[in-house]
Amino acid sequence: MYDITNYSSINNGEKWLTLFNDSLSNDKKKVPLLMVGGKLDLHKERMISRKYAKKISKKYKIVKNFECSSKTGENVDKIFEFLTRSIMKHEDYFNKTKQNILKKKSKKLR
Repeated sequence: MYDITNYSSINNGEKWLTLFNDSLSNDKKKVPLLMVGGKLDLHKERMISRKYAKKISKKYKIVKNFECSSKTGENVDKIFEFLTRSIMKHEDYFNKTKQNILKKKSKKLR
C-alpha cells in the first residue's frame, strides 16, 4: 500500500517488495500480489500517477493495482472482491501451504 499524495511511500513499498520477493522460493511466488494506492479522496494532491504505479506493478509482477479511499470507501469493495476471488482461485495452494505450516508447528511442539 502506498499513499498517492506522498512520493516516498511508493519507494518504501518498492524496498519491501524487493525483500519480500527475494525471501520467497519459486513455488511461493505463485501468491498473487496487489498494490493499493490510498487517499484517493485527495486526488487533487496526487504525487504518484496511475501510470507510474502500473509501471511499478509490472516491474514486481503484481497482478492488480487499485486506488481507494478508506475515508469515503471508494473502491474498497473492489479490493475485497479481488482478494476473495484470488483466494478462491488459489485455494489448493493456500490449503497446502496451511497444511505445511501446521505440520512444521506440530513437529516443533514434540
